[in-house]
Amino acid sequence: MTHEIVTARLGDPLFAAAGNICQRHKPPLILRSPDLLYTVSQDGKLVAFMSVSDNGHLRGSYVDPAYRRQGLYTSILKRIMAERPKQILRSGSLDPSLGIKLRLGFSVVRTHQYKTFRKTDVIYVPGSQAAQRAKEEHDV
Repeated sequence: MTHEIVTARLGDPLFAAAGNICQRHKPPLILRSPDLLYTVSQDGKLVAFMSVSDNGHLRGSYVDPAYRRQGLYTSILKRIMAERPKQILRSGSLDPSLGIKLRLGFSVVRTHQYKTFRKTDVIYVPGSQAAQRAKEEHDV
């Protein structure tokens, strides 16, 4: 399924809509003003987004529960990777998105175990063995 992905920055109505979602989310998500936001809307409603900093840190991401398992997160992440073909991307991943990132060629750097959840730091290095394998196996 193809999804139209639109980018937004601070001052754009999509950035404000994402900010509202972030404030209501538990735990709260954080958007930073210099981040570029990649968004997907359906029938005028923001249903998914991911923010990325200029230096390649993937920060907040969200997919509306009613729209999960439709490839939105993967589509956004592939778009970011395509637009930044030489940039190293970094992310702290919670378990639900870790498998997607590993399939797309990210590698685990370290894992932090907290009382109630585990966070895994991952990195995508264009041209790395993991990135090449993902390209061959998943057409990334």
